[in-house]
Amino acid sequence: MLTTDFLASAGWPHLTENEALRKLVKALDPRYDLPSVGKVQRLLLPTLKNEIILSIKDRLRKAATRRVSITLDMWSHSGRSGFLAITIHWLTENFEMDSASFL
Repeated sequence: MLTTDFLASAGWPHLTENEALRKLVKALDPRYDLPSVGKVQRLLLPTLKNEIILSIKDRLRKAATRRVSITLDMWSHSGRSGFLAITIHWLTENFEMDSASFL
């Protein structure tokens, strides 16, 4: 799961196809095989996404209030790929600031 977390946070599921990374992983643990990019995109990322959503829902249930603040940010990369980032902010039951971001 650590590999999936890294690939998801870096936004690079295709990195599993990198030969230098494969050699590094084999040197660290010859028994471990990196998942294919297809497996990362088809199976691992959706599972990770669901775990993150459940975690955020649990954190929101413990919020001091039912009110949240939402921030949206949109941009494009070289005019080809569009991105939307959503950040939610709220106060915890201890009145500490908490937040979650989605891209």
